[in-house]
Amino acid sequence: MDESLCRSVLRGGRYGGFCNIAGAETDFTVKSENMRENIVSTVSSSINRHRQLVCALSVALFNHPYATLATIADCLRRQSRKTYIAEKHSVLWRFLREHLDPDLLVSSEYFGSNYDSGELVGDTLHQDLEASSFRDAEFDVVITQDVFEHIPDAIAAETEVMRILKPGGVYCFSVPFLPYETHDLILAARKSDGSIDHLADPQYHEDPVRPDEGVLVYRIFSFSDMKKRFESSGHQFKSFRFWSKPLGILGDNGWVHIVRKRNSAASLGADAGLWGMEHADGGRGFPSTAGAHSDPDS
Repeated sequence: MDESLCRSVLRGGRYGGFCNIAGAETDFTVKSENMRENIVSTVSSSINRHRQLVCALSVALFNHPYATLATIADCLRRQSRKTYIAEKHSVLWRFLREHLDPDLLVSSEYFGSNYDSGELVGDTLHQDLEASSFRDAEFDVVITQDVFEHIPDAIAAETEVMRILKPGGVYCFSVPFLPYETHDLILAARKSDGSIDHLADPQYHEDPVRPDEGVLVYRIFSFSDMKKRFESSGHQFKSFRFWSKPLGILGDNGWVHIVRKRNSAASLGADAGLWGMEHADGGRGFPSTAGAHSDPDS
């Protein structure tokens, strides 16, 4: 069904739906077979994987994927929950900047090893996620979109994200993903002298900070390895696959991941919301056809 629908919308080039970032009806334009990086909303300029991440944030806060980003931002604002997003050029960042108080939102980019974490480059904060400048337990929510595949030591960065999260806080993220593989696929590794050992043909993704160079891919992640790493430290880890024609989420790679940091003060139930305090409708404003699965085999 998905393959047939993808072919159909690609031939048509445009169809109507609902953008969960703008919170409004939209047309989606479809110009490429790479559905994850495509299906552009005309009202927000968001692409497929941006809206997937909003669904994951909704799951983390409301236990369902149907909330709009405005509803999510309102929840964070009312509860004075501090959010860190590791980017400053995306549709999600622009929306959160407009809807959250400045003291509740921190964003950053990575400008290279010539800078120290915490430095300002122009008006943008530089952070190396292998060793950030943030305090322990500073944030309630951490968001990264297709960032960790570009970090030489992604394992150290995973540990760093858990360090800066408050107990019970959540990390919502997307990465290039191999749901059925046993182990991460390592494409490149950093040597002790700082040089790069390419273990496969180099892959580069577009980079808003370095548009002429692109950014190297070091790792493609597997469900099994990520689950093992996070759960071995006592955190809750789930991978969700979303699919919804009305939301412009098509294709077989709608995977987003949620980690809930272990809460030493009080154990959260497996199905609890982010802080166990939001169980209302959460702003369902469109057909409830978004699906989610917590295990790739389900």
